[in-house]
Amino acid sequence: MAPQDCACEGRSAPKFVFYETTFIDLKNTLEDCFSFLGASSLMYLIGKGCGLRFYRRLKNSPTSDYLKTFVDYKREEGWGEFRFELGDGHGKIYLRGGFESRGSISNGVPVCNFTKGFIEGFLSGVFRKNLKLREAACTAKGDPECIFEILV
Repeated sequence: MAPQDCACEGRSAPKFVFYETTFIDLKNTLEDCFSFLGASSLMYLIGKGCGLRFYRRLKNSPTSDYLKTFVDYKREEGWGEFRFELGDGHGKIYLRGGFESRGSISNGVPVCNFTKGFIEGFLSGVFRKNLKLREAACTAKGDPECIFEILV
């Protein structure tokens, strides 16, 4: 099912293209207004809210495999290739070619705050508990892929 079908919305939703350059401009503008730390916090909180809302739409759809649907939708939307390795109360999420780190320049810290928040909100909904993630590796820092760890 392609995102433009958007069965999780319960209706057909029009596609909206948001270029990476515009996303980076948005982050840079937030940094100009609120500093790097303030912008990072805002992007994380916005991502978390969006991820939780994405889960809520999915739970009202015919799918029961939330993780596979997440991976498929986000691949189609150009977010990159996600891989989940989840255990009982712990786990890692791997992201290769993530949109948020492509074109970002890091000063030695991970930059995927929106993505981290989105995954965190989504998984908190799936597992019905407030999860916290840490971005342990980031391609913007030169790592081969972004790795998000669930904090216990």
